[in-house]
Amino acid sequence: MSKIYIFDCVTSTFDKINEFPPEHLLTVVAKQQTNGCGRRGRIWQSDNGGLYFSTLLDAKYFDNNIGFSTVVCAVAVAKAISKYGNCQIKWPNDMVINGKKVCGILTKLTSTNGKINYICAGIGVNTNIVQFDKSLTNASSILLETGCTCANDELLNDILIEIEQTLKNDKKQIVENYKQMCITLGKEVVVHHINNNNYTGICTDITDEGELIVKCKNETICVNSGEVSVRGLYGYI
Repeated sequence: MSKIYIFDCVTSTFDKINEFPPEHLLTVVAKQQTNGCGRRGRIWQSDNGGLYFSTLLDAKYFDNNIGFSTVVCAVAVAKAISKYGNCQIKWPNDMVINGKKVCGILTKLTSTNGKINYICAGIGVNTNIVQFDKSLTNASSILLETGCTCANDELLNDILIEIEQTLKNDKKQIVENYKQMCITLGKEVVVHHINNNNYTGICTDITDEGELIVKCKNETICVNSGEVSVRGLYGYI
């Protein structure tokens, strides 16, 4: 049984989880975050009405591969959210319903005395939020997209169970499940690279390490989630 600590408000669950002795599936939940973390330094809007938590995953399951830990969490979260509506994965770490983002995942390595023991997965689910900042044009919630009100404690339990079950599968099966739910495959996208070397191509596959294969005009490129941001050629998806 995993240890779960629940708080009304924290800066971020990433920060708060460091206050506890680390163990597999130790989980910190907050009803609100004042400085929630998104990918590439972005802020995650964390108002009341959402489910925000971080959980520790034993690094032995991933060979210290952050990319594959994101694959595992994405599969688990998508399965849990699919109880409410048709949830798909936008590579690498966004959960979407009706083309709108309802959840994001951010994973980080954690170390003790220089040794990597755990990967921390921060997961934010827009469950019952009904209003977003106007700048967040692609954001929505499970409630807005499906009409279903979520019990956050129940969804948290479902996600943690799905993570445990997913970790019991072999790597190829996990990646195959990810591909089946990934809305990015087969789509024409713009890849925004961190060095501003952007390019357009078609997403053709996902490797066993969770990297995206993009076929461009003259070459096939393998990209990892730490290097790029992917957007549909004509929109978010």
